[in-house]
Amino acid sequence: IKSFGKSAHGSTPWLGENAILKALWLYRRIYRLPFARERSLVFDGPSINLGHISGGDVLNKVPDACVLGLDIRYLPTQVPHEIVRQIRTLASDSAEVEVLYQRPPAVADPNLPYVRALLRAIRLESSTSAISVGRDGASDVTYFLEKGIPGVEFGPRGANHHGDDEYVEVESLQEYRRILVYFVRHLEDLGAELGG
Repeated sequence: IKSFGKSAHGSTPWLGENAILKALWLYRRIYRLPFARERSLVFDGPSINLGHISGGDVLNKVPDACVLGLDIRYLPTQVPHEIVRQIRTLASDSAEVEVLYQRPPAVADPNLPYVRALLRAIRLESSTSAISVGRDGASDVTYFLEKGIPGVEFGPRGANHHGDDEYVEVESLQEYRRILVYFVRHLEDLGAELGG
């Protein structure tokens, strides 16, 4: 989102329009838009992250432009162009909204045979019954789904993705291996189940 204001001397800010303040006002209002209040079975709402802000060039001048970089991870039930429409309506004439990158959420039918087979392998080879059926973030599985190839994101346990203390639980790597081996070894059973 690029917001526009009017330059003025820093000692007389009332003579200008501070583009940074206008951008922050827009950002706060985004949380009140209908899409931001929607919920789904798995998620409490879409994630809206202000990941970058750039505005102003010197301290003694009212900034006339500001750019906000937002990362919006919308729900599988939401339509991206409707989200952009809502934000553009809010921005009106005081800002421009540009979509830099858009990827759909990854959604797989839990009744697909391969998904059921993986769930069976997890139940039999995992020490925990906790299986996440939805997750924040993104993965390359969306490329497979776009081509009609079923896929899920599945891996060892860990936390703090993209943080300074990101980690993988080492003990979960062996469990992950056992699950994959079981899954691959029983693909023949799956083939028979599918009739081929």
